[in-house]
Amino acid sequence: MIRDPKDLKRYTASERLNHWTVGISFILLALSGLPFFHPAFFPFTQFFGGPVWARILHPYIGVLMALAFLVIFLRFWQLNRLTAVDKAWLKNAHKMVDGDDHDMPEQGKYNGGQKVMFWALALCMALMTASGLAIWRAWFGFDITVVRLGAVVHAPTAAVMIALIMVHVYAAIWVKGTVRAMWYGTVTRAWPSSTTAPGTARSPASDAQVRLSPRIGRPVDPPFDPLLNQKRTRCRPFPSSLQPWTGRPC
Repeated sequence: MIRDPKDLKRYTASERLNHWTVGISFILLALSGLPFFHPAFFPFTQFFGGPVWARILHPYIGVLMALAFLVIFLRFWQLNRLTAVDKAWLKNAHKMVDGDDHDMPEQGKYNGGQKVMFWALALCMALMTASGLAIWRAWFGFDITVVRLGAVVHAPTAAVMIALIMVHVYAAIWVKGTVRAMWYGTVTRAWPSSTTAPGTARSPASDAQVRLSPRIGRPVDPPFDPLLNQKRTRCRPFPSSLQPWTGRPC
């Protein structure tokens, strides 16, 4: 969906559907799995019609999530290969957290933090799938030692994955425009900076690549707009007094 002809395409419809399939599956898995981790979460079983149905549906939803995540992995693993630039980004990540991202190295579609998140989730997903199959006794009859090992691996890995997803959601809310990109597939014209440096957000008119900023792969404000064929006017803050003011608001 292009809400504005000047918007830049960041994700296709199939990529967004893939992402939300994983996201919704994860929520359902958390709601159906946590009750068997601690009694305090037992009321969550009512979302599935009781504990019996929660236990039955949980592994099938897990299979759906594993398959959807595999598709995501195959789509994006090459874009998430760590480079020397990513290591420099990670070394200075604390500056970005403090709000100082001016000295951060330029990134492509994903920055170093996103790439670490990608591989951490991939590892967790692999462990969750393997251990989940080991304890799925309705379909598999592994030795009791394997079942016990699977149970020991499954629970803490799930806790780590929940924590990682919480960080992922926080980062998406923290960086304005990220949720919109995954909902509509586009980012606004305030994101791009250059049509020559590497990046992956594309203009629907010129299909030009744009440079992305270090903060969660967000493009920085461009000095030149290829669609308007003119130099872009940078935003200016609203005046604190009744002094004359021109320019667009930030």
